[in-house]
Amino acid sequence: SPLLRNSIPERRATRARVLGITSAHSAAGCTTLAINLASELSVAGDRTLLVDANPTTPAVAILIGEQGLHSNKGFTQVSAGFWAMEITQTAIVDSIALLENAQYEFDFIVIDLGPTLDIAQTLSGRRWSGETLVWVSSNADDLWVLARSDYLSLHRLRALTQDLLRNSIKPKISFIQSAAKSGRRSTASDELFASAISALGSKEVIKIPLDTRSISMAENAHETLYQSNEKSLLRKSIQGLSGEI
Repeated sequence: SPLLRNSIPERRATRARVLGITSAHSAAGCTTLAINLASELSVAGDRTLLVDANPTTPAVAILIGEQGLHSNKGFTQVSAGFWAMEITQTAIVDSIALLENAQYEFDFIVIDLGPTLDIAQTLSGRRWSGETLVWVSSNADDLWVLARSDYLSLHRLRALTQDLLRNSIKPKISFIQSAAKSGRRSTASDELFASAISALGSKEVIKIPLDTRSISMAENAHETLYQSNEKSLLRKSIQGLSGEI
């Protein structure tokens, strides 16, 4: 028995903290947050990998000006300490293998999953489009769920919250209220958002302010918020999140 145990190779301790970013509906801001969070972590001196795992509308390559990202078989260096990759259907097996190896090469891995509308079906369906979420559910440290606080968005957030309640996953789940109004006072939309996630017993809600002007400037220049307008309200908010993690 001791000889048998000694013959089994030990798994190395992973180095990276893995963060998945998803949303309860489309246009919640997953990609904007993922790009700029990865940027802030790299600016702070951490080796950071940004992964575009949105199966239907990948946008990282367009927004950061790396058009060949989907055809690169490895990691593309965007700037000092900042790498990116895109997961595609044709390279799904190799991409998951790259994620496994990336855990030993980077300090942080930020994965843009896009919207998750039916987590139970995604985790059990085993389609290529859900493989990254399956990997995240078993390997990630954190899963951030974004949603706005309008009526339809909250309806979809409640549905996703119930799905998360019924399906056990490894990462710690945090909720982010995107396009939130600035200010410390609680509003009616804040209370509705908190009520929508109450089934999971989550009391803390992270707020990301609405800052369409800064986002447009960064997108038009194919830059991060740090590069285009480092004093913007949204940039400071994401910088604060990066500091916390």
